[in-house]
Amino acid sequence: MKSIETHFLGPTDRRGSRLVASDGESNRITIPYPGELDTEAAHTKAAEALKAKMGWGGDLLCGSTRTGYSFVFVTNRIAGALDALEVLRLIIENGEHRFNENNGWYPTLVVNLYERGKAALDRARA
Repeated sequence: MKSIETHFLGPTDRRGSRLVASDGESNRITIPYPGELDTEAAHTKAAEALKAKMGWGGDLLCGSTRTGYSFVFVTNRIAGALDALEVLRLIIENGEHRFNENNGWYPTLVVNLYERGKAALDRARA
């Protein structure tokens, strides 16, 4: 599985602040620091720039490190599991229930989120 590491380079006499994104091999890109973004979004922009340069597809999951940020590609299985967990979180937070004679007690959000949850579970099983 490929990962991307990003780190900050401070300004010099000739260049402004920059972000470097690399995959730990020879693939690397340096971008000007996007000061209009917060730190995580700026590092995400650098990782996305490397991803675009290399023609890699997929979503990135981000985590901070001592020296910057690390990004891993989210597989369909991970994305599906994350979506399923989000559906469960919404159901638990809502706390509404209703009774159905065939199914017993179940959260009413299941009715509203059934399609999203089914798709997420299907991806998690893929």
